[in-house]
Order: sequence, then C-alpha cells, then structure tokens
Amino acid sequence: MLGISLLLGSLAIIGQLPEVVFTLGRSPVDSVIYMTTGSFFSQDTDDVVLVHLIGDANVRYVDKPQELFKVPMYWLWLMKQSEKGFFPRWRSELLIGRTAIKANLTPDVWAVGDFDLDSLAELLILSGDSGRLFHFNGESLQTERFFFKYGPVYDMVSADMDNDGYQELVMLKQIRDSSGINDVIQVFQIVGTDLRPRGKPVLLPVESIALQYTLLGTARLEDYPGTPVIVAAEYSELRPSRYYVFYPVASDSFVVTGQPFPYREWFSKEETLCAGRLRLFNIGDTLVGLGYFVPGAGGGSGLSYAALQDGEWRILRLKDWRKNLASNVCRVRNGWLELRRGNFFLYYGDPFYWR
Repeated sequence: MLGISLLLGSLAIIGQLPEVVFTLGRSPVDSVIYMTTGSFFSQDTDDVVLVHLIGDANVRYVDKPQELFKVPMYWLWLMKQSEKGFFPRWRSELLIGRTAIKANLTPDVWAVGDFDLDSLAELLILSGDSGRLFHFNGESLQTERFFFKYGPVYDMVSADMDNDGYQELVMLKQIRDSSGINDVIQVFQIVGTDLRPRGKPVLLPVESIALQYTLLGTARLEDYPGTPVIVAAEYSELRPSRYYVFYPVASDSFVVTGQPFPYREWFSKEETLCAGRLRLFNIGDTLVGLGYFVPGAGGGSGLSYAALQDGEWRILRLKDWRKNLASNVCRVRNGWLELRRGNFFLYYGDPFYWR
C-alpha cells in the first residue's frame, strides 16, 4: 500500500492522479461526531482530531430541579498519520458539552491553530477559568496554561482575523444584563499566560429564543476584510437555518451581518435553503457547504453539496462514485479525507460537478 504520507503530501503526484479512492484503514475510535485535520507532528503530514461521543449525563435544570436534561460527554483523540493509516497518539480527559450551561456547569470548548507560529498545529482546550495549550513536538508533549476570567464560553474557533499571521480565539458566550441573557461573540488573543479580549463583545441578533448559535469556522468571502468567521443559527423546529458573518471592520472592532447568505422564514420550491448545520469548505474562491438543503440533490444520505454564489445556494450535482455522502469530511492538501462507516477514505478530485 502506498504510504499516506506520500499520498497526502506530494503535490507532484496529486497533479497526475485521476479521481481515485484510497482506503486508509478502520478508525480505532467509534461514535465520532466530528473531525478536523492539522499538521501537529510534521509540516508534511495531515493528522486528525476526532470528537468521540462517550454518552450523555442526566443533569437537573437550575430553575427546574425536578426535571432532567442530557449533557453530552466526549473525548478528543489526536490520530497521528503513518504509512498504515491513523493511530491514536493522544486523548483528552473527559469533556462536557455546551448544554451543561443550563445547570450552571461550565462547558469545555476547544480549537486547533498554529498559536506559536512554529508552522505546526496546536490544540487549545478552555475549561472554566483556565486554558491549556498542547504542543505535540515530535514524541514529546508540552502544555502551557492560561488564566481566563471572561466565561462561560460555549463555543470557540481559531482565526487569523486580521490576516497578520497571528491566530486569535473567537468565542461564543452568554452575558447577563438588564435585558436578560444574550448571546455574544468576542475575540481574544494569547498574551503571556493570559487570554485577553480584543474589542467589546458583539451582540448576536435576538430573533428567537429557539435559536442555537454555533461557530462553524473561517471562510474567505469576497468584499469581507480579514478572515471572517461563519456563525450558524439553528431553530428547534424544522425551518431554514440562519447564517451570519463575523468580521473585522477596524482594529479591535468587529461586526455581524446576515449577508451574503440567503434566508427565508420557511422552505419553498423556488429557492435552495439549508436546514441545520453545514460543513463549510473554501475551494478556490468559492464557499461550498455540505449538509441538508431544501430542495436538495436527492442523494441516498440526504446530504448535498452546494456552492454559495451571488447570495444564493446552488446545488452541485454529485459524481456517480460519490452518491453516498458522509458528514465527517475534511479537506487535506489537494484532496478529501472522509470517515464513513468507521473507515477512513482518501480521494482526489472534487466529489461533484461544478456545472
């Protein structure tokens, strides 16, 4: 079997390969609900972070102690790339999900980025009033600790907001004021052993108490400066999701806008809208989403790819060999890595036709 270091790292070979799929072995971790990639051990390889759902804990509401709700518990696994596939290199302690905030518990959040400018990815976990930055240098593990006093935080991504080479942390938080509890986004940067705010919190639109906000990551968008962060807003009922762009307008000044994403209150046959949370990819100058769209492509899994063009989603027709899609998909160099039915697959060539 051709080593995947060669498969993922050689641009010369990528340019010569046809659209072909390589099986990279079975994942040693089951119940994976999300994955992302980064070069943690070498600039020449793509390693994988898996979110492993362990189960749910039954927790009581603060204001309704007689009622129970579920809080997801999970591990993060860092899978190192080898010639035989991916193998576990590190596992986090047990982490708790965002719904813990209903019981006055602090959720654990995490982000991947090159925070020390060594051209390798690090993993940062924020738990309550402290953060830990994990460096995976060769065979050694180094940990830095940070103090944090601006919680609680229930989602976080890394982003080079100003395109200056330095990674910031974009956090989704709740603040309490005279109007009640509100969702806000705030940018932080690592300074010594502190995580310090850049600018003031930006209030997210208060459109419905049924909305749940999630940070999807960064994107390149025409007419938006810096590196914008995309925010998804999901309803508890079957309705089109809302999407927002969080971006800088000046030094330490940020705004949120619903442009350029389309939105209608209800689905229709005349316009393609997304339902739920998308996986987003920049392919060239085009932002592509993977998820559930109405109307969609009608594939076996119900998932579709769509391109955002001129303020509208355009469904991309799948190629014959990609009729069954999986939601755990990442871009790696010039290819795609997919975790489907417990197995890793690497394939070159986009899984859809642009026209």
